[in-house]
Amino acid sequence: MALVVATMLASSANPARAQDCNNNTILDECDIDCLAPGCNVPGCGNSFDCDLDGVPDECQVPTGTVLSVWDDATGNWSLATNWCPDVVPDNGGKLTYEVLINGGSSIVQLDTSPVVDRLTLSNCARLEADTVDFNAVLFDFIIDSGARYVPNPGALVTRTATLSAGSISLNSSNGVGGWLVLNDSMSVTVDTSVTVNGLSSPAVLCGEDQCAGAQRGGTSPPVLRVARSATGRSSDRGSPFNPALNIADDLNLNDQVRVDVDDGDVNLAGDFNNHSDSPECFSWDNGNMTLTAGTLGNPQIFELAGDDFGASVLGFVQNFNFGRIVLNPAVVAEFLDGFDNDGAGQGSCEALYVSNLVLNAGSTLRLGDCNVYYQCLTAHPTSTVETPGLGNLIQVGTCQSQSSVPASNPSSETLLALALAAGGVWLLRRSRLRTLPG
Repeated sequence: MALVVATMLASSANPARAQDCNNNTILDECDIDCLAPGCNVPGCGNSFDCDLDGVPDECQVPTGTVLSVWDDATGNWSLATNWCPDVVPDNGGKLTYEVLINGGSSIVQLDTSPVVDRLTLSNCARLEADTVDFNAVLFDFIIDSGARYVPNPGALVTRTATLSAGSISLNSSNGVGGWLVLNDSMSVTVDTSVTVNGLSSPAVLCGEDQCAGAQRGGTSPPVLRVARSATGRSSDRGSPFNPALNIADDLNLNDQVRVDVDDGDVNLAGDFNNHSDSPECFSWDNGNMTLTAGTLGNPQIFELAGDDFGASVLGFVQNFNFGRIVLNPAVVAEFLDGFDNDGAGQGSCEALYVSNLVLNAGSTLRLGDCNVYYQCLTAHPTSTVETPGLGNLIQVGTCQSQSSVPASNPSSETLLALALAAGGVWLLRRSRLRTLPG
């Protein structure tokens, strides 16, 4: 691949722009392009400007790191001619890589197992899990502006489609959020935290794809989805087709975000910091959350975010409710209301509604001043529920199944209809039914 040429105005014509970011006595525009005005000097043209920002790439990354930019095309990660510079990014030897995949025409099939320092997806670019086995390692993974990590469309992803990251951030620049989508047996393991930074000015709907041609120009929240595809579903939850997100630290949800965990597993070793204000975009009715690492000295904190409707099925309708929450053996967790999700002030308690609550051997569930409601409880004789405050653990109705997430939970629409028939009052701000396209 030829050196990317980005012609800049000569510094002699505009002295204010004269820069030498790498301190090699050659102006930046001359480092990039000998043909720029006044740049035909010894040593010119030895720098890449793959991101076309007028600054030599070596000035934007640490010493020994290469900025690698995907050419706006569709193709395999493993093909060198798809990259600028024309080397497949993969840490090795004395060089490491920071990777940028940008633009709606950029579709990258991850057909190999690269290791890179940072990967940034932006502006509707797609990184697709291919149908080959891979184990990619990204020390930092940033997904922004409608870009997404998704399965290869129409393909049942292999059972070893794994990705490891130091941290993952889903951001919402320009009012359009990034997507992290896992299905079938795709898995992602994160060494620190997953942070989903949503919209401070909420979109009208939470299901629109603003990267689709007809939708461009609108707003949509970031998407975190851990769900089986239609082809990967099985009545046996022990099958290898459960997508999994494993987080070694916190899961942070901020502002309006869209969460869809359906027949999927989220294993969390840190806190669940739910600072979202959009329960209509939150669907965990048929998904699992497992708390894995809390101790007496450092309990895991689980934010209670739903409205407290008492022992009513209303609590299980678009209310930050969960299908199944598991405390692993010896885990200590505190379920607290520390954030004002509903905007009504902290004078009134928010609550948690969970269909299946599982307390394994030696685990401790500690409540603060607010309630946790459940339909089914499986508690080992050595598990403990502590209620030092005003909060209580309260059953809603009778338990129909104590297995893992029921194969067919009632839909939100059905529960809402039952609640309204029973005389329930529905809050207008939460009356919108979810639109969650595939």
